[in-house]
Amino acid sequence: MDNVKRWLPFAVVVLLTAFFVGAFIYTHDREMKVVEVGPTGLASVNPWLAAERTLTELGVPTASTFGLVELPPRDHVIVVFDRTGAMREPMADDLLEWVDYGGTLVYVTPDSPDTLSTAETWGDTEHLWGKARWYGAGVLVEMDSASWMRSKHLQEGDNASRLLAGARDYEGALFVIRGESAGIFTLLWRNAWMLCFSVLVLGMAWIRAVSGRFGPRLPDPVPVRRSLLEHIFGAGRFLARHGHQEELVDSSRRATLERLEVRIPGLAEATPEAQAELVSARTHVPKAEVMQALGGPARSRRQFTRTMNQLQRIWQKT
Repeated sequence: MDNVKRWLPFAVVVLLTAFFVGAFIYTHDREMKVVEVGPTGLASVNPWLAAERTLTELGVPTASTFGLVELPPRDHVIVVFDRTGAMREPMADDLLEWVDYGGTLVYVTPDSPDTLSTAETWGDTEHLWGKARWYGAGVLVEMDSASWMRSKHLQEGDNASRLLAGARDYEGALFVIRGESAGIFTLLWRNAWMLCFSVLVLGMAWIRAVSGRFGPRLPDPVPVRRSLLEHIFGAGRFLARHGHQEELVDSSRRATLERLEVRIPGLAEATPEAQAELVSARTHVPKAEVMQALGGPARSRRQFTRTMNQLQRIWQKT
């Protein structure tokens, strides 16, 4: 009984779901619709792909480029579809020089006058694609619009025959889809120069803040207290570096003499000569070394080291 109560809600949900699914299938019919998705692949970025392939199949080899990559021979025709003057301007001089030596250039009328549309010509001629003028030894052709050459309009009227008739006298064709695009840094500086300048200043300030001074970086001090012996060693090195070896030797001599006076009776009242004899007899250290240790000079680093070694020997043998 408990199992029935447990599975009853689940069974009700399954039955209701099956009922609604069956009712939907019974009351609705499947219908096929054709949806226009437009061009795909290369045709989606090149509206003149059909014209390019049509001319190629009909004996006029045609290629398309985005920007002027390389100029073809002068027995070809170049068609510039981009009507944006700012993008056509960087390649205008090269194109006009190519035309001046005998090439044929076809361009679409720009939105505003540019170098191509205002080039000085010396006479009119004929071309099936637009108004033609002589420029040097070549021909400039201005088309009002290139929409008739687009892939979706090429089959309309006599557009295909017009396309072939205007290109059959050439050995090949080059379609320039758009002009020379500016680089990313040029576009940023042109459209957001204040932002670029701010980023540059902030970057220089950050580099200045994190760079610090030149030279090696000092190590962080050890986070513990130094021992007394380390302080004494550091003070001794400081005095020796600044030529105060005599002060270091005097303190060691006083300590050694105080120790010797306790061990050798009458040492304090004796003369330096007698002191050296008494200490030599007690410690078995040669008299000359004892005299050097107790009263000799210690100005140089070598004299200081030798005197300190002698005092240490006397101390140990006392």
